[in-house]
Amino acid sequence: MEKIKANPELFEAIAKAESDCSSASQGGSLGRITKGQTMPAFESAVMAMSKGAISSELVETEVGFHIIRVDEREEGEGLPFEVLKSWITQYLGEQSWQKAVGGYVDGLAERAEIIGFEFCREGESSD
Repeated sequence: MEKIKANPELFEAIAKAESDCSSASQGGSLGRITKGQTMPAFESAVMAMSKGAISSELVETEVGFHIIRVDEREEGEGLPFEVLKSWITQYLGEQSWQKAVGGYVDGLAERAEIIGFEFCREGESSD
């Protein structure tokens, strides 16, 4: 952190050399990100920063600690319902289909006589 504070132009080189993130090979660049694409603590830090800023402190998330640099910033506007309606309809249809298929498969599995295999539902342990 101190190296980057002293020499902000070293951000990319330090990210390539020291980061464990998959973005290390791109010098720490995550590309364009939008709300909901990152972990809450990371998103909160990014949204509070302005263009050209580097986080003044390490940002802790579930996967580690991060130094954040905001190269560009575009404030977006919410889309009107008419634009989102088809996306929402498609999403809800896919969710409904997946739930129905999952229930059907669960029903089949409950009635099936399966030999030599232990079937566990999500969240259950085979112990």
